[in-house]
Formats: sequence, structure tokens, C-alpha cells
Amino acid sequence: MHEIELVGLDGGNLLGYMAALGTLRVLTLAEPCEVRMRWVEKGWWTPVIRHARIKTGKELVATLASRVCGDASVNAAWKIGDDLTLPRVDFAGHLKTWAEAATPVHRSVADFLTAFGSDAFGTGPKKEQMSDSEFRTMSGAGHQHFLGFMRELATGTDVGHLTRAVLNRGITGTGVPLCVGIRQITGHTRCVQKTPQAIRSRPCEVPIGWR
Repeated sequence: MHEIELVGLDGGNLLGYMAALGTLRVLTLAEPCEVRMRWVEKGWWTPVIRHARIKTGKELVATLASRVCGDASVNAAWKIGDDLTLPRVDFAGHLKTWAEAATPVHRSVADFLTAFGSDAFGTGPKKEQMSDSEFRTMSGAGHQHFLGFMRELATGTDVGHLTRAVLNRGITGTGVPLCVGIRQITGHTRCVQKTPQAIRSRPCEVPIGWR
């Protein structure tokens, strides 16, 4: 087994801890290879990936990028709208479609949708709007759109962002930026410092994934 230290992640920080678990999850699902993680204490808790094939940080980042960067990484559940404000009947249709399509192995869309909310209990004046869950971090106020933000975060992250986040100590060891946009209960999260528009000019600091 080859070992790669993720020195950019501090396990003593909740965000860094989640990022480490997400990295492990993404690598586990990326290919049928044995992958494990352990922790070492170096003034901060550093996650160490143990992988049967991947030998270097560069290879690790390339594998992560193939799963969490770009348009192809956008989950279908994030495309149902910009916010979790769908009519109950529409949301029920999405739930039914993806529940029927789900298998024990491929079920991330259904998992996402069930985490987003319910069609059983309505909200709004006439109770015709789906009820969302606490998983939602924004509701469209101030042009901050939960699902739209998730899509932007996915498409705006590249290999350079991942490299700085997980392999460069000092980027996320202190002053971890605000985390926004959760991607999958079996997915990943990315963090940016201000707004979606800042992604390209202000690097994504902490990618989190457990897809």
C-alpha cells in the first residue's frame, strides 16, 4: 500500500475532517482498489491515504478531479431547479423517477433528492410547495441559489484548486474559508471564500466529497 499525506487538511477542524472523509469516499468509489485512511499527529491531525495503486499526490489529485471537477460531476439532482422551491407535484415526480432508477450501487440522485426535502408536507400560502430540509444552506435570498451554487462550485473547480486544498499546508490549515454548497450525502462539498463569481479568481480552498 502506498501512502500520501494530505497535509493541506487539518483533522482538528471540522471542515478539514469532513474534507478528509470526502476524499476517502471519492477514492473508494473511483475504482476497485483497496483504499484506507489513517491519521498522524504533527501539531495537527493529518490524514494519510493508503492506496493500492496511487503512489503520488499528483495521481491522487488527478483521480479526485476525474470525479469532482467539471460539468460531468454535476449530479442530476442539482438540476431540478436553482432552489428547493418546486411545487410538491413536480418534486414528487422527480422522487418517483429516480427512486425507480436507483440500484444498490447507483443511487446518488435518489439519495440527494430525499435529503433535499419532501413532497408529503407542503409549504407556502397554499401548502403547494415542497418542504425542504435543514440540508439547504440558502433559499435564493440575495441571489444566492442553493442548487445553482452547487452547480457553479462543481464546474468552477479544477486540479489546481484540489492540489492547493489537500496537498499544500498553509492554505487550509488556518483560516479555513466559509463552506458553501453541499454535494451529496454520498457526494462532496466544495468551499469558496465569498461568492460563486469569485471561484475563478479566488481558488476553492477545501473540496469535500463523500460521493
